Amino acid sequence: MEDIKTKHQVHVPKRVREYMIELLSTFVAIALAFLSQYYFQYRSDRSTEHDLMVSLIADLRLDSKNIQKLSDKFSDLDDPARELAQSCRSFPTSLSEQTHLYDLVLSISSKPFQIDFSTATINQLKNSGALRLVQYHEITDAITRYDNEIHHMEILQENVIMRKKEFFDNMSINLYTDAITFYPVISINKKLLQSLYKDRGTTLISKDANSLIQLGNLAVSFTTYAAGYIGYANRQKSEGDKLISLIQSHYHIE
Repeated sequence: MEDIKTKHQVHVPKRVREYMIELLSTFVAIALAFLSQYYFQYRSDRSTEHDLMVSLIADLRLDSKNIQKLSDKFSDLDDPARELAQSCRSFPTSLSEQTHLYDLVLSISSKPFQIDFSTATINQLKNSGALRLVQYHEITDAITRYDNEIHHMEILQENVIMRKKEFFDNMSINLYTDAITFYPVISINKKLLQSLYKDRGTTLISKDANSLIQLGNLAVSFTTYAAGYIGYANRQKSEGDKLISLIQSHYHIE
């Protein structure tokens, strides 16, 4: 029987150059993968950044529009408040004088003074960490300042609300609020006032002159605080317009 000879495969070591080429190829492949991932992430971040800036500009423009609208409506509020204070000091007695007093109260109490700022995009920038995507520090600083001023205005707004509540509370002591209608149409029920005056000789609840004087003073206090709030809002509008221009200059957004 012939001897079975086992053939052993001879392994020839690769040369160093082949190992180096393999290692370099692996390194290049990994580097390209990282670069590709970084590139697509960068493109995604820039796209998100651009979309956020478009959304922020839309919010800022809405804020500016609302502030301007409120400012226009509030421009003629100071005169009725001072006229009301003067009327209260003279303690009106005739039906026409008292009806005019109700008209003044209505013109003051029916005016809006509150601004609901559009904070959705700013909150998204802050809370989701998207603010880090903004490449320009001057823009992030301006956004932070604008947001801080909104919080400051919320404090001012609370002060105005408190003054208005004081005015309304005193109004219910001195005047028949049933004669003042805010919905669906802002108006004075003059028939009710005529009926009250005919039955009682007055349309005022209280005959205390000091109480009525306080109503006039509270009207002036409310409108003064509200005017300060509106003035601060106009400064906020100016800052918002500057921020829009700053964003547009960097991102070429119309």
